[in-house]
Amino acid sequence: MYSCDILFPAHHQITIIKNPSAAEGRHNHTFFELNCIKTGRCLVELGGHSFFLPAGSFAFLPPDTAHLVHPNQDCIWYQLLIAPDVLEQLLSFDNNIFCEFFLQSVFAKESTDCLISHTDSAEPDTWVLLDAMTQECQKADLYSEKMLFHLLLTLFYKLMRNGEMTILGSHDFSKKTHMAVIARYLLQNYTCASLAGLADQLNYSLSYCSHFVLENTGFTFKQLQKKIRMQKAVSYLLYADTPVNLIAEQLGYSCSENFMKVFKQEYGLTPTQYRARMKPQ
Repeated sequence: MYSCDILFPAHHQITIIKNPSAAEGRHNHTFFELNCIKTGRCLVELGGHSFFLPAGSFAFLPPDTAHLVHPNQDCIWYQLLIAPDVLEQLLSFDNNIFCEFFLQSVFAKESTDCLISHTDSAEPDTWVLLDAMTQECQKADLYSEKMLFHLLLTLFYKLMRNGEMTILGSHDFSKKTHMAVIARYLLQNYTCASLAGLADQLNYSLSYCSHFVLENTGFTFKQLQKKIRMQKAVSYLLYADTPVNLIAEQLGYSCSENFMKVFKQEYGLTPTQYRARMKPQ
């Protein structure tokens, strides 16, 4: 099993490939993955179950879960890898089924849920849109990321308008709802979030809230908060020119030295070194 993080560098927030050969192996990565089947069909294995995607199907898979996508010989398909930061931006636009799926699975330890859409495979607009995204992904100018984001948003609205959307997987709706509450609370309050504040949101005791977070995310509350801060830090370093001291302030650190120490422990580089090495040219 390999990690797609090797094949798709971290500074790409949206990547799309037509007929990717590498996806034939079992893989695991930190992106959300959208597989779009134009012709033929694909076998998908996710967690302990498998299913086929016929022509006109779209399968939205969660991050950090080992899976396999295997097309048959006459299959024409597109694979999109989407960074969680991109999907988080959708929350400011709408509250739809893609946002719901994102919130339920973004911090889950290993989600085996899958969002499926079926459309008319003869519908030309969707495939024209995916071809436009493929072409845009080859560009590396000032506007390419913004263009890709808005094309992705258009794709999501097209799927919601024209297709039947279904979330396959766990039927523990109470757990899913609480995972969405955790994600929304932490993403909106990562600079000042507290276990007590989250427990109040969930109507849990402090001890049970701590246990629930660890059991379902694989992280303690503090570790999860740190993870979000570090992900935000990487976004600032790669996609903005914000000075390091201001990044530390915006992430809720009392001084930039503390931020730089935590960042170097996490990535093995100072923020300045990370920006110089990883920022897209």
